[in-house]
Amino acid sequence: MKLNDNFKVLMSINNYNNLTGNKPTHSNTKALNKYDNNHLKSSYFQNKRDSVFISNTAQQLSLNYEKIISMKRVNDEEINVLESKNNTLEFKKGTYYNFQSSNGKRIILTTDEYGHVTMPFIELGISSDSIATSHLKEIDRIEKFFTYLSRDSTALLVNLSYKENEAKDILSRVGIEPGFFKIKNGSKTNEFYLLENGKIYSKHQSEGHRHAFNTSNFFKEGYTKDSLFIIDGKEFKLNDDGYLNIPEGTACLTETIKIFK
Repeated sequence: MKLNDNFKVLMSINNYNNLTGNKPTHSNTKALNKYDNNHLKSSYFQNKRDSVFISNTAQQLSLNYEKIISMKRVNDEEINVLESKNNTLEFKKGTYYNFQSSNGKRIILTTDEYGHVTMPFIELGISSDSIATSHLKEIDRIEKFFTYLSRDSTALLVNLSYKENEAKDILSRVGIEPGFFKIKNGSKTNEFYLLENGKIYSKHQSEGHRHAFNTSNFFKEGYTKDSLFIIDGKEFKLNDDGYLNIPEGTACLTETIKIFK
């Protein structure tokens, strides 16, 4: 029973006495005082036990995070910095990577044969239940982000699940800059294009647009040899037959195309 409930009991007894004209006897008063004191003591010790539990939990969370930040090897394998080379980020099974979140938290990652990028809690000797909720949410976001890019060549899942500025921030933390980039995970390689605003396109989309432009006769659409096409920062003109010749590797996307008829 809570203290508020104790108060209600006492008030009910007092109200009853007032209505009936009864006066509390010495024995009744003594019994009520004893009842109230016992519950106060019980509440005090329960609160104290709760405080000790919370304190121990906080201490354990702190110790687990200290263990994470102090780790240099996992299964005798050195933990590598997760960073791209020439805008290519590679994950290898059995290799461990260090990633630092936007909040400065360390996240250790690895991958499996299916392209799932995860934090290997069992191999780290830590239970996910013993990680602070805020840190666990960050870990989950990073795991899914790199898993989506490793397994989904369309970039649809990433664009649906992450805001553009968040996606750009995560990629910048591993050294990926706006432009074409690759995610290699095991034997699979997915290619994408990162815009300055953080939106991610698949290379397939860019190549699809490029093919459509190169196979369209723009003379039939009212364009002339004086028409100017600026695509991915490069200028293109129609040839004598009304076609464009956009080379592979050109980002041919809605945001990278300007046409002056």
